Amino acid sequence: MNWVSNVGTAARMETRRWRTTDRCEPTIVVYADQPSLDALTRIAPRGGDPLAGLFDYALLDGSDDTWVHALPNDTKRLSVDELGQILPSDAVFLVGGPRASKRIDHLALAGYPHVYNLNEMARDTSAKRRLLVALAPSFSGSRVPAMLDPIAQTEPHHTLSDPLHLPLPSQLVFLVNSLPKSGSVWLCGMLEHAMDISGSDRVRISHCADLVFDQNQPNLGGAVSLVRDMRDVVVSWFHDVAKSDLRTGFERARYPDIASFYFECFVGLIGKSDRYFGGDLIGWIDRNCANYCPLIKYEDMVADPQRALTKVLNAWRIHVPEAQVAAAARAFEPFSLRKSGGPRDGYVGKMYQHGHLRNPGSGNWQKELPAEVLSDIERRYSDYQQRLGYA
Repeated sequence: MNWVSNVGTAARMETRRWRTTDRCEPTIVVYADQPSLDALTRIAPRGGDPLAGLFDYALLDGSDDTWVHALPNDTKRLSVDELGQILPSDAVFLVGGPRASKRIDHLALAGYPHVYNLNEMARDTSAKRRLLVALAPSFSGSRVPAMLDPIAQTEPHHTLSDPLHLPLPSQLVFLVNSLPKSGSVWLCGMLEHAMDISGSDRVRISHCADLVFDQNQPNLGGAVSLVRDMRDVVVSWFHDVAKSDLRTGFERARYPDIASFYFECFVGLIGKSDRYFGGDLIGWIDRNCANYCPLIKYEDMVADPQRALTKVLNAWRIHVPEAQVAAAARAFEPFSLRKSGGPRDGYVGKMYQHGHLRNPGSGNWQKELPAEVLSDIERRYSDYQQRLGYA
C-alpha cells in the first residue's frame, strides 16, 4: 500500500478510536437472532454450554435483543453506537436475523471487513454439511468436497453457478481491479447503481496484486480489470497526490511538479512494490485474463460507459434490464453529477464529496507531461503500452 493511502487510513482509525493489537486470538462479535444462533449450537458437541468461549461481544441494536439471553453470561453487551469506540478494526462479526443484510451494510460502512452471514448456516438443514463447512480450514486430503471447492466458488466467470438476477444475494461483493487513477471509483459507482446496491460498498476497489488474495473470498460475485494509458495515469496520480498532501496536513505538496512525482515516487512504487507485482504489469493483466476476468479500457468507458457496463455485467452473468444499465451510465455523467452533487452514501459517495474525482477524459498527458517523463514512460512501460494498444 502506498504511503499516501496510509495517511488516510491512520486518520480514519484515529477518528473512530480504533484499537490495533497484535493479538493471536480474534475478537468475535455476534449480531444475530435466535434461529441463527441455534445454527451455531447444532455444530457443537452435546454437554456443557456449546457457545462457551466463542464470543467476546454481543452487538445490540434494540430491534429484538431477546436472543442475547442464550449467550454465556461473560459475553459483553455492546450497542451499535459503541462500534468504533471499543471494538478493534479486525473484529470478526457473525451476523444473522431478518435484518442481516442491513446489518452487514452498516458494518461495511463502519469499516469492518470481517463479516460472516449466519443466515446462510441457519438455512442449511443438513447437520453434516454444516459440519464440513466448519471443518473446511482443517481439510488435509487430496481433493476438497465439491461444496467446499474454493475454485468453483471464486472463478470470476462463475460457469458452475446459475446466472444472477436482481435483487442480488446480500452477501455477494464485486471487485474493480486496477492501477490507481484509472477510473475505479467511477466504475464502482456505475456498477452499484446498475445492480441496485448503491451506497452498500459491495463493489470494491482492488489494486493489481490485491486480487491474488481478494479472489479467494467465497462471497466474490465477480471481478473486472480496469486499465488506462500509463501517460494519463501518471498525470492523474500526480494531481491526486498533490491534493491529498494539502488535505492531510503537509505544508506544501511533496512533489511540486509531474517530473519530481514521476522519478521520485511513481517509478519506485510501481517497480518495487509487491502490490504492483514488482513492475510486472503485463503479468498482472495476463493473469486476470487467464481467469476470464473482463478487461475494460478507461478510454472505452469514457467513449461509451453503457457499453462498458454491459460488458462487465455479461461477463459476471448478472441479468440487468438495459434501461437500468443506461440509467446508471447517465447518473454518472459529469453534467448529472454536477447537478445532483453526486452520491452521498458509502465509499463512492465519500470520494465524490471530497472532490476525489476529476472530469473523465483521456489524452491530458499531451498538454501536461514533460518531455523527459514522456520519453521514460515510452521506454520503461513500452510492453504495457503495446499490450493494451496505447503505443
